[in-house]
Amino acid sequence: MKRLFTHISVLILLLGCQPPDANNRTGDQPIIPSTPQEALNVLNDAAQEFQEMAKPNTVRSWVANLKVKEQPGRDMKQVAVMAEGEEARYLYQRTMRKETYKLRDQSYHDTWYLIRTKDSVLGWVHGGGILFVRQDLTGIFKPAQPRPAANQRTRSFTDASDGQPIMSPEEQREREKLDFLVIPGERIGPIRVNTSEDELIRLYGPSVKRGELTIFNKKTAVTFLFKGMDEELAIQWKDPQERTQIKAVHILGKEGKWHTHDGLQAGLSLLDLTKINKSPVNFFGLNWEYGGTVDSYQTGILTKQKKFFYIVLRPRRPQQVKAFIGGFSGNKLFSSKTEGVDKLDLIIDSFVVYLD
Repeated sequence: MKRLFTHISVLILLLGCQPPDANNRTGDQPIIPSTPQEALNVLNDAAQEFQEMAKPNTVRSWVANLKVKEQPGRDMKQVAVMAEGEEARYLYQRTMRKETYKLRDQSYHDTWYLIRTKDSVLGWVHGGGILFVRQDLTGIFKPAQPRPAANQRTRSFTDASDGQPIMSPEEQREREKLDFLVIPGERIGPIRVNTSEDELIRLYGPSVKRGELTIFNKKTAVTFLFKGMDEELAIQWKDPQERTQIKAVHILGKEGKWHTHDGLQAGLSLLDLTKINKSPVNFFGLNWEYGGTVDSYQTGILTKQKKFFYIVLRPRRPQQVKAFIGGFSGNKLFSSKTEGVDKLDLIIDSFVVYLD
Protein backbone atom coordinates (compact mmCIF):
# COMPACT_ATOMS: atom_id res chain seq x y z
CA MET A 1 0.00 0.00 0.00
CA LYS A 2 2.87 2.37 0.82
CA ARG A 3 4.35 1.73 -2.62
CA LEU A 4 0.97 2.47 -4.24
CA PHE A 5 0.74 5.84 -2.46
CA THR A 6 4.29 6.67 -3.58
CA HIS A 7 3.43 5.84 -7.18
CA ILE A 8 0.25 7.91 -7.11
CA SER A 9 2.15 10.87 -5.65
CA VAL A 10 4.78 10.70 -8.38
CA LEU A 11 2.09 10.45 -11.06
CA ILE A 12 0.41 13.58 -9.70
CA LEU A 13 3.74 15.41 -9.83
CA LEU A 14 4.37 14.24 -13.38
CA LEU A 15 0.95 15.30 -14.58
CA GLY A 16 0.67 18.45 -12.52
CA CYS A 17 4.01 20.20 -12.88
CA GLN A 18 6.61 21.11 -15.47
CA PRO A 19 10.11 22.60 -15.18
CA PRO A 20 10.80 26.33 -15.63
CA ASP A 21 11.03 27.48 -19.25
CA ALA A 22 13.29 29.95 -20.97
CA ASN A 23 11.08 32.89 -19.89
CA ASN A 24 11.78 32.15 -16.21
CA ARG A 25 8.23 31.16 -15.40
CA THR A 26 7.89 29.38 -12.10
CA GLY A 27 7.35 25.92 -13.52
CA ASP A 28 4.11 25.30 -11.63
CA GLN A 29 2.01 25.47 -14.79
CA PRO A 30 -0.08 22.28 -15.16
CA ILE A 31 0.71 19.96 -18.05
CA ILE A 32 -2.47 19.60 -20.06
CA PRO A 33 -2.07 17.11 -22.92
CA SER A 34 -3.69 18.44 -26.09
CA THR A 35 -4.56 15.01 -27.51
CA PRO A 36 -5.47 11.59 -26.08
CA GLN A 37 -2.22 10.22 -27.50
CA GLU A 38 -0.17 12.81 -25.62
CA ALA A 39 -2.00 11.91 -22.42
CA LEU A 40 -1.30 8.25 -23.07
CA ASN A 41 2.38 8.99 -23.64
CA VAL A 42 2.61 10.82 -20.31
CA LEU A 43 0.99 7.88 -18.52
CA ASN A 44 3.29 5.42 -20.30
CA ASP A 45 6.36 7.40 -19.23
CA ALA A 46 5.08 7.48 -15.66
CA ALA A 47 4.40 3.74 -15.72
CA GLN A 48 7.95 3.05 -16.89
CA GLU A 49 9.35 5.15 -14.08
CA PHE A 50 7.18 3.29 -11.59
CA GLN A 51 8.60 0.01 -12.86
CA GLU A 52 12.12 1.32 -12.29
CA MET A 53 11.30 2.54 -8.78
CA ALA A 54 9.83 -0.85 -7.90
CA LYS A 55 12.87 -2.86 -9.00
CA PRO A 56 14.81 -4.71 -6.29
CA ASN A 57 18.17 -3.27 -5.21
CA THR A 58 20.06 -6.48 -5.97
CA VAL A 59 21.18 -7.63 -9.41
CA ARG A 60 22.79 -10.89 -10.49
CA SER A 61 24.97 -11.60 -13.50
CA TRP A 62 23.54 -14.49 -15.51
CA VAL A 63 26.53 -14.67 -17.89
CA ALA A 64 30.21 -15.27 -17.26
CA ASN A 65 32.69 -12.37 -17.30
CA LEU A 66 30.15 -9.54 -17.37
CA LYS A 67 32.12 -6.33 -17.88
CA VAL A 68 31.67 -3.45 -15.42
CA LYS A 69 32.48 -0.10 -17.03
CA GLU A 70 33.72 3.14 -15.46
CA GLN A 71 31.15 5.04 -17.54
CA PRO A 72 28.12 3.67 -19.45
CA GLY A 73 29.06 2.58 -22.96
CA ARG A 74 30.53 -0.30 -24.91
CA ASP A 75 33.89 1.43 -25.46
CA MET A 76 34.33 2.80 -21.93
CA LYS A 77 37.11 1.72 -19.55
CA GLN A 78 36.55 -1.59 -17.76
CA VAL A 79 36.90 -1.44 -13.97
CA ALA A 80 35.71 -4.91 -12.91
CA VAL A 81 34.26 -8.21 -14.08
CA MET A 82 31.29 -10.06 -12.59
CA ALA A 83 31.30 -13.85 -12.55
CA GLU A 84 28.20 -15.81 -13.55
CA GLY A 85 25.82 -15.83 -10.58
CA GLU A 86 27.62 -12.99 -8.80
CA GLU A 87 25.39 -10.38 -7.15
CA ALA A 88 25.79 -6.62 -6.81
CA ARG A 89 23.86 -3.67 -5.40
CA TYR A 90 21.78 -1.60 -7.83
CA LEU A 91 22.11 2.12 -7.01
CA TYR A 92 18.93 3.25 -8.83
CA GLN A 93 20.66 5.19 -11.59
CA ARG A 94 20.35 4.24 -15.25
CA THR A 95 20.89 5.78 -18.66
CA MET A 96 18.12 6.76 -21.03
CA ARG A 97 20.26 5.69 -23.99
CA LYS A 98 20.07 2.01 -24.92
CA GLU A 99 22.52 -0.30 -26.62
CA THR A 100 22.10 -3.77 -28.07
CA TYR A 101 24.19 -6.72 -26.93
CA LYS A 102 23.84 -10.32 -28.09
CA LEU A 103 24.26 -12.81 -25.24
CA ARG A 104 23.84 -16.57 -25.66
CA ASP A 105 22.13 -16.14 -29.01
CA GLN A 106 19.56 -13.61 -27.72
CA SER A 107 19.69 -9.85 -28.40
CA TYR A 108 19.07 -7.42 -25.52
CA HIS A 109 18.34 -3.76 -26.26
CA ASP A 110 18.66 -2.19 -22.84
CA THR A 111 20.07 0.67 -20.76
CA TRP A 112 23.12 0.78 -18.50
CA TYR A 113 22.72 0.48 -14.72
CA LEU A 114 24.94 1.85 -11.96
CA ILE A 115 25.98 -0.83 -9.46
CA ARG A 116 28.33 -1.50 -6.56
CA THR A 117 30.06 -4.87 -6.81
CA LYS A 118 30.76 -7.24 -3.92
CA ASP A 119 34.26 -5.71 -3.83
CA SER A 120 32.74 -2.20 -3.47
CA VAL A 121 33.67 -1.15 -7.02
CA LEU A 122 31.28 1.41 -8.53
CA GLY A 123 30.54 0.94 -12.21
CA TRP A 124 28.00 0.47 -14.98
CA VAL A 125 26.70 -2.79 -16.42
CA HIS A 126 24.51 -3.38 -19.46
CA GLY A 127 20.97 -4.47 -18.55
CA GLY A 128 21.16 -7.44 -20.89
CA GLY A 129 23.67 -9.15 -18.62
CA ILE A 130 21.82 -8.87 -15.31
CA LEU A 131 18.70 -10.08 -13.58
CA PHE A 132 17.00 -8.13 -10.79
CA VAL A 133 16.79 -10.38 -7.75
CA ARG A 134 14.01 -10.36 -5.17
CA GLN A 135 15.45 -11.50 -1.88
CA ASP A 136 13.72 -14.59 -0.49
CA LEU A 137 12.28 -13.60 2.88
CA THR A 138 11.39 -17.08 3.99
CA GLY A 139 13.69 -19.81 2.71
CA ILE A 140 12.56 -23.40 2.84
CA PHE A 141 10.64 -24.43 5.93
CA LYS A 142 10.93 -27.80 7.61
CA PRO A 143 8.01 -29.64 9.19
CA ALA A 144 7.19 -28.70 12.75
CA GLN A 145 9.21 -30.38 15.48
CA PRO A 146 7.43 -31.66 18.61
CA ARG A 147 6.96 -29.28 21.50
CA PRO A 148 9.33 -29.71 24.47
CA ALA A 149 8.20 -31.59 27.57
CA ALA A 150 6.01 -29.74 30.06
CA ASN A 151 8.81 -29.28 32.59
CA GLN A 152 10.91 -27.44 30.02
CA ARG A 153 9.64 -23.90 30.29
CA THR A 154 11.75 -21.82 27.98
CA ARG A 155 10.59 -21.10 24.41
CA SER A 156 14.15 -20.99 23.04
CA PHE A 157 14.60 -24.75 22.62
CA THR A 158 16.07 -26.11 19.42
CA ASP A 159 15.98 -29.60 18.08
CA ALA A 160 19.17 -31.37 19.11
CA SER A 161 19.55 -33.09 15.73
CA ASP A 162 19.69 -30.07 13.42
CA GLY A 163 19.36 -26.92 15.53
CA GLN A 164 15.94 -26.01 14.09
CA PRO A 165 13.56 -24.09 16.36
CA ILE A 166 10.88 -26.23 18.01
CA MET A 167 7.34 -24.98 17.36
CA SER A 168 3.77 -26.15 17.63
CA PRO A 169 1.71 -27.06 14.53
CA GLU A 170 -0.16 -23.76 14.93
CA GLU A 171 3.09 -21.79 14.96
CA GLN A 172 4.32 -23.78 11.97
CA ARG A 173 1.14 -22.96 10.01
CA GLU A 174 1.59 -19.25 10.67
CA ARG A 175 5.16 -19.48 9.47
CA GLU A 176 4.23 -21.46 6.37
CA LYS A 177 1.86 -18.68 5.29
CA LEU A 178 4.96 -16.59 4.63
CA ASP A 179 6.56 -19.23 2.42
CA PHE A 180 6.27 -18.23 -1.27
CA LEU A 181 8.90 -20.55 -2.71
CA VAL A 182 7.83 -22.52 -5.80
CA ILE A 183 9.49 -25.89 -6.49
CA PRO A 184 7.88 -27.34 -9.65
CA GLY A 185 7.03 -31.01 -9.22
CA GLU A 186 7.04 -30.66 -5.44
CA ARG A 187 5.31 -27.71 -3.80
CA ILE A 188 4.13 -24.10 -3.91
CA GLY A 189 4.85 -22.71 -0.46
CA PRO A 190 3.23 -25.22 1.90
CA ILE A 191 0.85 -26.48 -0.83
CA ARG A 192 1.53 -30.02 -2.09
CA VAL A 193 -0.28 -32.39 -4.42
CA ASN A 194 -2.35 -33.94 -1.61
CA THR A 195 -3.25 -30.65 0.09
CA SER A 196 -7.07 -30.60 0.24
CA GLU A 197 -9.35 -27.60 0.03
CA ASP A 198 -10.20 -28.11 3.71
CA GLU A 199 -6.50 -27.87 4.56
CA LEU A 200 -6.20 -24.70 2.50
CA ILE A 201 -9.06 -23.17 4.49
CA ARG A 202 -7.39 -24.14 7.77
CA LEU A 203 -4.16 -22.52 6.59
CA TYR A 204 -5.41 -19.42 4.75
CA GLY A 205 -8.93 -18.92 6.12
CA PRO A 206 -11.21 -16.47 4.25
CA SER A 207 -8.59 -15.97 1.51
CA VAL A 208 -9.83 -19.29 0.03
CA LYS A 209 -12.80 -18.97 -2.36
CA ARG A 210 -14.41 -21.16 -5.02
CA GLY A 211 -14.90 -19.97 -8.57
CA GLU A 212 -14.25 -20.61 -12.25
CA LEU A 213 -11.20 -20.01 -14.42
CA THR A 214 -11.04 -20.15 -18.22
CA ILE A 215 -8.30 -22.64 -19.11
CA PHE A 216 -7.64 -23.09 -22.83
CA ASN A 217 -11.05 -21.58 -23.67
CA LYS A 218 -12.90 -23.85 -21.23
CA LYS A 219 -14.43 -22.71 -17.95
CA THR A 220 -13.07 -24.88 -15.14
CA ALA A 221 -14.06 -25.09 -11.47
CA VAL A 222 -11.14 -24.01 -9.29
CA THR A 223 -10.31 -22.87 -5.80
CA PHE A 224 -8.90 -19.35 -5.64
CA LEU A 225 -6.38 -18.21 -3.09
CA PHE A 226 -5.95 -14.45 -2.55
CA LYS A 227 -8.32 -13.70 -5.47
CA GLY A 228 -7.80 -10.24 -6.90
CA MET A 229 -4.56 -9.75 -4.97
CA ASP A 230 -0.91 -9.78 -6.01
CA GLU A 231 -0.46 -13.33 -4.68
CA GLU A 232 -3.50 -14.77 -6.50
CA LEU A 233 -3.51 -18.52 -7.18
CA ALA A 234 -6.11 -20.74 -8.87
CA ILE A 235 -6.01 -24.40 -7.88
CA GLN A 236 -7.28 -26.95 -10.38
CA TRP A 237 -8.35 -30.34 -9.00
CA LYS A 238 -8.01 -33.94 -10.16
CA ASP A 239 -11.23 -34.59 -8.21
CA PRO A 240 -13.38 -31.45 -8.61
CA GLN A 241 -16.10 -32.78 -6.29
CA GLU A 242 -13.99 -33.89 -3.31
CA ARG A 243 -11.09 -31.43 -3.90
CA THR A 244 -8.43 -33.52 -2.18
CA GLN A 245 -5.87 -33.99 -4.99
CA ILE A 246 -4.35 -31.05 -6.86
CA LYS A 247 -3.97 -31.26 -10.62
CA ALA A 248 -2.25 -27.91 -11.22
CA VAL A 249 -1.73 -24.53 -9.58
CA HIS A 250 -2.11 -21.42 -11.75
CA ILE A 251 -0.04 -18.51 -10.45
CA LEU A 252 -1.91 -15.44 -11.67
CA GLY A 253 -0.77 -12.46 -9.57
CA LYS A 254 1.67 -10.34 -11.60
CA GLU A 255 3.33 -8.52 -8.68
CA GLY A 256 3.23 -11.32 -6.15
CA LYS A 257 5.86 -13.13 -4.16
CA TRP A 258 5.52 -16.65 -5.59
CA HIS A 259 8.87 -17.49 -7.21
CA THR A 260 11.28 -20.33 -7.95
CA HIS A 261 14.87 -20.44 -6.74
CA ASP A 262 15.88 -19.05 -10.15
CA GLY A 263 13.45 -16.13 -9.92
CA LEU A 264 10.81 -17.49 -12.30
CA GLN A 265 7.42 -15.90 -11.54
CA ALA A 266 4.28 -14.45 -13.10
CA GLY A 267 4.71 -10.93 -14.45
CA LEU A 268 8.30 -11.54 -15.56
CA SER A 269 9.22 -10.16 -18.99
CA LEU A 270 9.98 -12.44 -21.93
CA LEU A 271 13.59 -11.27 -22.01
CA ASP A 272 14.03 -11.98 -18.30
CA LEU A 273 12.62 -15.45 -18.98
CA THR A 274 15.37 -15.98 -21.57
CA LYS A 275 17.95 -14.86 -19.01
CA ILE A 276 16.74 -17.37 -16.43
CA ASN A 277 16.63 -20.03 -19.14
CA LYS A 278 20.04 -18.93 -20.47
CA SER A 279 18.71 -19.48 -23.96
CA PRO A 280 16.01 -18.15 -26.31
CA VAL A 281 12.51 -19.68 -26.11
CA ASN A 282 9.80 -20.54 -28.65
CA PHE A 283 6.13 -19.74 -28.10
CA PHE A 284 2.83 -20.13 -29.93
CA GLY A 285 1.21 -17.13 -31.61
CA LEU A 286 -1.45 -15.13 -29.74
CA ASN A 287 -5.24 -15.06 -30.00
CA TRP A 288 -6.17 -18.73 -30.15
CA GLU A 289 -6.73 -21.60 -27.70
CA TYR A 290 -3.06 -22.08 -26.85
CA GLY A 291 -2.06 -18.51 -27.63
CA GLY A 292 1.14 -17.35 -25.97
CA THR A 293 2.04 -20.77 -24.51
CA VAL A 294 5.78 -21.41 -24.41
CA ASP A 295 6.50 -24.50 -26.48
CA SER A 296 10.26 -24.93 -26.19
CA TYR A 297 13.13 -23.71 -24.02
CA GLN A 298 15.56 -24.79 -26.74
CA THR A 299 18.92 -25.62 -25.10
CA GLY A 300 18.12 -23.73 -21.89
CA ILE A 301 18.21 -24.94 -18.30
CA LEU A 302 14.40 -24.88 -17.97
CA THR A 303 14.10 -27.76 -20.44
CA LYS A 304 14.78 -30.28 -17.66
CA GLN A 305 11.83 -28.94 -15.61
CA LYS A 306 9.40 -28.48 -18.50
CA LYS A 307 7.19 -31.44 -17.55
CA PHE A 308 6.42 -29.80 -14.21
CA PHE A 309 5.12 -26.42 -15.46
CA TYR A 310 4.03 -24.38 -18.44
CA ILE A 311 4.01 -20.66 -19.12
CA VAL A 312 1.56 -18.46 -21.02
CA LEU A 313 2.73 -15.10 -22.38
CA ARG A 314 0.70 -12.01 -23.24
CA PRO A 315 1.47 -8.33 -23.99
CA ARG A 316 1.89 -6.20 -20.88
CA ARG A 317 -0.46 -3.57 -22.36
CA PRO A 318 -2.50 -5.28 -25.12
CA GLN A 319 -4.40 -2.18 -26.22
CA GLN A 320 -1.20 -0.27 -26.89
CA VAL A 321 0.27 -2.94 -29.19
CA LYS A 322 -2.86 -3.88 -31.17
CA ALA A 323 -1.16 -2.82 -34.40
CA PHE A 324 1.57 -5.46 -33.91
CA ILE A 325 -0.41 -8.39 -32.45
CA GLY A 326 -1.77 -9.53 -35.83
CA GLY A 327 1.71 -10.39 -37.02
CA PHE A 328 2.26 -12.65 -34.02
CA SER A 329 -1.08 -14.48 -33.86
CA GLY A 330 -2.37 -17.92 -34.73
CA ASN A 331 -1.26 -21.54 -34.53
CA LYS A 332 2.38 -21.07 -35.42
CA LEU A 333 5.62 -20.82 -33.50
CA PHE A 334 7.65 -17.70 -32.86
CA SER A 335 10.98 -17.22 -31.14
CA SER A 336 12.05 -14.66 -28.58
CA LYS A 337 14.62 -13.81 -31.28
CA THR A 338 11.98 -13.08 -33.95
CA GLU A 339 12.35 -9.57 -35.31
CA GLY A 340 9.70 -7.23 -33.90
CA VAL A 341 8.63 -9.46 -31.01
CA ASP A 342 10.12 -6.94 -28.57
CA LYS A 343 7.41 -4.44 -29.59
CA LEU A 344 4.78 -6.67 -27.94
CA ASP A 345 6.44 -6.28 -24.50
CA LEU A 346 5.44 -9.83 -23.55
CA ILE A 347 5.23 -10.92 -19.92
CA ILE A 348 4.38 -14.17 -18.15
CA ASP A 349 0.59 -13.93 -17.81
CA SER A 350 0.22 -17.24 -16.00
CA PHE A 351 2.76 -19.65 -14.56
CA VAL A 352 1.11 -23.07 -14.19
CA VAL A 353 2.80 -25.61 -11.91
CA TYR A 354 2.25 -29.35 -11.47
CA LEU A 355 3.11 -30.80 -8.07
CA ASP A 356 3.72 -34.41 -9.08
